[in-house]
Amino acid sequence: MCDLGLNSKIEGEVKGWKIVAIKDREYYSVAMGFKYEEDEDIPIVQEQKKLSVLFNSHILDQHAHAGFRREMIGRTSIFQNYEDAEELLCDVLSFEERIKFSIVPASVSKDVIGGTYGDGDSRVFAGRRIKFIK
Repeated sequence: MCDLGLNSKIEGEVKGWKIVAIKDREYYSVAMGFKYEEDEDIPIVQEQKKLSVLFNSHILDQHAHAGFRREMIGRTSIFQNYEDAEELLCDVLSFEERIKFSIVPASVSKDVIGGTYGDGDSRVFAGRRIKFIK
């Protein structure tokens, strides 16, 4: 769950680390299931098709899920530090999923907001566009 600070808007592009699912050499959102399209706005998800059982099935329901954050609608987040992404990836992999997951370098842009993930120790940035760094 990302806790974003509305007062922490950041101009420009921010680089970090993204956990993705990989299918047919394409990157997908682990929590929502959509395919990332570079240089296009992140879709506003109407139906969650999560690719890992680690993520709550009711994440889009603001009444049923305490982790719902209106600020995340139409955004995706990246971790500032690789170690924080690695920690979450280990949690995802502990469920022995049949999908390939990886941590990849990425940047987010357009309406970027900073915040934290989980217990508040992991710094994240969420933006409306993502670019994967090759």
